[in-house]
Parts: sequence; C-alpha cells; structure tokens
Amino acid sequence: MLELLMLGAAFCWAAGFAVVRGVIVRVPAVQVAAVRLMGAGSVFIAVALVTGRGPQILAIPTQNLIAIVVSVILGAGVGDAIVLAAIRHIGVARAYAIAYSYPFVAVLIAVGWLGETLSGPAIAGVFLVVVGGVLASIEPAARGVVAVRASRRRAALSTGVVLSVTAALIWGVSTNATKIAVTGIDPVVANAVRMPLAAVVIGAAATALTRRPPFARLGRRDLAIALFSGFLGLALGSALYVYALPHVGAARGAALSAPSPVFALVLSIVFLRERPGWKAILGVPVTAVGVALLTVR
Repeated sequence: MLELLMLGAAFCWAAGFAVVRGVIVRVPAVQVAAVRLMGAGSVFIAVALVTGRGPQILAIPTQNLIAIVVSVILGAGVGDAIVLAAIRHIGVARAYAIAYSYPFVAVLIAVGWLGETLSGPAIAGVFLVVVGGVLASIEPAARGVVAVRASRRRAALSTGVVLSVTAALIWGVSTNATKIAVTGIDPVVANAVRMPLAAVVIGAAATALTRRPPFARLGRRDLAIALFSGFLGLALGSALYVYALPHVGAARGAALSAPSPVFALVLSIVFLRERPGWKAILGVPVTAVGVALLTVR
C-alpha cells in the first residue's frame, strides 16, 4: 500500500532529526544540514552507478531537471536547515509542530496549481492529521535547546516560531515541485541528482556563512551521527517519499507525511525519556483517524 510507504518516509524524517538533535546545539545548523545531504547524496550516487542507472541521469528531461533543482534546494536544503536552526531556539517538539503545518500550503498549491482534487473525507483528514501532529508535539519538554536568560526567552521563542513557519511555507512549495520532478523518473535516479545538488548548494552556503568547510568543528562522533541522520532521514526517507508521491498526489502525500511529529514524540518518549501530557496522548488517535480518512478517494 503506497500510503504506508509515505508513512515510512515520515518516520525516517522524524528519526533523522531526533538522532541529530544533540549535535545541533554544538554545531551551526547549516553545517549539520550540509553534512546530512553529503551522506545521502553519496548513497544515491553509489546505488545509481552500481545498478547501471548512470545514463538515465543524463537523459532527465529539462522540465523535470528544473523541478528537481527547485524541490531539493528548497526542501532538503533550505527547509531542513531552517528547521534545524529553529530547534536550537524552541526545541524539536515545537519546531516540528509548527513546521509540519505545511500540508495546508501543499494542499492549496496542489489544488490551485496542479489541479488535484480531494474528497470530502480526505479534506477532513488533512485537518485531523495536522491537528493531531500539533497536539502530539506541543507538550514534551524540549531538551537540548540552547540555554538563554529569562529576558531573552521571548525573543528566542519568536525567532523559533518565525523560522518554523518559514520552513512550513518552503516545504509546502517543495512538495509540489517534487511531484513534477519525479513524475516518470526512477526514484533512485531522481535522488542521485537531487541530493548531490542540494549538498553542493548548502555546503557552499555553510562555508560562506561560517567561513569553514561543513566538516569543520565536527568531531568523529558528531560526524558519524550527522551522516547517519542523513542516511536515515534523507536517503531512506526520500527514497520512500519520491517513490510514493507520484501515485498518491502532492496534497495527500503532504498530509500522509504529517504524522512525522507523532513519530518524533514516540521516539522522544522511548529514547529521550520525555513525558508527554494529555494533549500529546490525544494527538496520536486524532492523527490515526486523519490518516485513515486520507485513503478515501
């Protein structure tokens, strides 16, 4: 069932961010984002070459290639870097809750621009999935947030919220661009182009902003964590996402990936010992109902 592949992608994204959270407080977010992309890009290039897909990369139509560049730079590049920066200010839970409101943006674009349609139950599912994600993510204590004085907490909160909202807008646009990019193209081939391109752009940005290469200031342990995060969240997650998206549609795909904050909540409970409140507990079944409604065409 293709919807399950999209949910698998959502889990991989959540796990990727959860794994790298401790690194973010020590290293600039743009550097972490660049290293994640480098790891994922290397995986896809290797798979494409080993499986004999190299010639297909050169045969990608111009329209798809442009959409690939736009989608990956916005989504896996700029969008992810902004979320990582937001996590430094307001923590994983709140940053996820706000950024994953992006299905609203994706739905508006998909319906108005791509001509997609959603059934009544599916529209209700979009709202329930997003509401469930917010409920499930808003309460856990945000460990790993950069410590600030009480007088600066309000400014940090405002900055984090603005960054997260910006990421939501960017991800919404990227979702629709990705559908155009991967239509009729092998997912491995698409990602063999997407990830390296984003790695080059974000790596250059990291070098320009920090005046040092992306790998600088990363010890062996942090480097290994960042690379693994890229493999899990960007390589495996993107492979599942790109394969399923042309079949489920941009609007439904965006909403099906919205439970990622719920997966992040579960991971934080099991591995990070966070204690969710009643809103988080309520968010899980709300999201489950929303996902079920999204399968009604």
